[in-house]
Amino acid sequence: MTRDPAGLAPPRIVELAALGAFVTLAAHAVPLWLFGEVWPALGDTRRRVIDLIGRPSAYHLVCLGVALLLALPTARRSGLVIGRVRGLGWKLIGICAVPVVLTAIVYTRLPVRPFAGAPVSMWLISPAAQELFFLGYLYGRFAERFDRPLFPRVPVNGALVMTAAFFASWHLVNFFTMPPGYVAFQLCYTFAMTLWTGMTRVMTGSLIWAIAVHMAVNAVAWATP
Repeated sequence: MTRDPAGLAPPRIVELAALGAFVTLAAHAVPLWLFGEVWPALGDTRRRVIDLIGRPSAYHLVCLGVALLLALPTARRSGLVIGRVRGLGWKLIGICAVPVVLTAIVYTRLPVRPFAGAPVSMWLISPAAQELFFLGYLYGRFAERFDRPLFPRVPVNGALVMTAAFFASWHLVNFFTMPPGYVAFQLCYTFAMTLWTGMTRVMTGSLIWAIAVHMAVNAVAWATP
């Protein structure tokens, strides 16, 4: 368990759960609020920007901006570092390759492919924003209290399990816009894949690997007709 440099006790579980719920809601609500309340006030500028990059891409950029506001003040704790890679090369490559290969095999065989026709920002910008919110900022806070491995020689701790649960719950809103069967499947694989790719965060202290995997997985789904 990590102790605050100032000697303060780590946050209680109820505080961390409340923080996780708040960030999960904010990851949806804040960008939408900015679009609903602030964006219209920009008038002609708003229309020109949307015409140039499209509303979904603009939304993804706003999400990325909000996530950076959370993560940058505590960059090291949020994984915005190169991290420890010496002696981990093949392990990291193996962990990163599995989700991409599985996506290429499984997604192409699904009867429903809801990401067909999505904007490029779906894999170029959105993954970075999501990882900054969850495996970046939230994991960094959770690890202040739950950083001990749950199993011998397996880089999975309580902080990673909590992060995976909140990231999966972030997808619940998709029940309003996507087929229910696919969303149920999505909740399962986002939880499992966060645990899997999150091992790179535990091993290295860096978020870079998880972002790269998320981008590659989304790119496969985006490119599948």
